[in-house]
Amino acid sequence: LNSECHQIREITLMLLAAGAHVSMGIYAFALQGHVPEHLPLILEHAGLPRGDRLEELARRALGEMQSASFWLPLLLKAGMDPRLLLQDKM
Repeated sequence: LNSECHQIREITLMLLAAGAHVSMGIYAFALQGHVPEHLPLILEHAGLPRGDRLEELARRALGEMQSASFWLPLLLKAGMDPRLLLQDKM
């Protein structure tokens, strides 16, 4: 299993380093934390999306509150404005 996880990580790194486009579906899947390595790699290599896509990412993140302890520190560290996550609640 460790070997398989390492392979997945290496393949993900190669794709991101080669400039692979990260769709919102990929961001949304990564927020779930099923493959914990994906979100940090995506944020490190592709960063946060911009504009409307960033707002959509915030909405998707709020839909994954059960895994907030996983994604919240990563998104904030990547530079997400915390107000994006509070707007719907205020």
